[in-house]
Amino acid sequence: MIILDTIKQCFEMNVDESSLLPDDVVKKHLLSNLCPLITQSGTQLGYSSKEMQLLAGKIVYLISKHHFSSVFERITKRIASLTDNYEDSSGGDELDLIQYLHVPVEGLIVLFKGRFVTNATLKN
Repeated sequence: MIILDTIKQCFEMNVDESSLLPDDVVKKHLLSNLCPLITQSGTQLGYSSKEMQLLAGKIVYLISKHHFSSVFERITKRIASLTDNYEDSSGGDELDLIQYLHVPVEGLIVLFKGRFVTNATLKN
């Protein structure tokens, strides 16, 4: 819990520096360790899973402010793998990242434009 709180504080206090983190660090080290914390249940070292989930979610939110594509890519890869293998129900933790995404208005516009283009293509 102390480590998660420290990471959160680093992202909050060092906004400019955190935006300079390489995407590989975000994908391989941060997100891969935060995803299991978001979906865990029970207690860890005396802390409730809800406390850990909320703190991990806040970190994902802060990460997605500057690394939206890294977080979104992880989500879309999981959706694609579920589409390819619908019997695989393991590893849904990536899908839980959706609730913590920071989506600015510009991001919504891009997402909706992509959705409308996809729908138009499917209708033709």
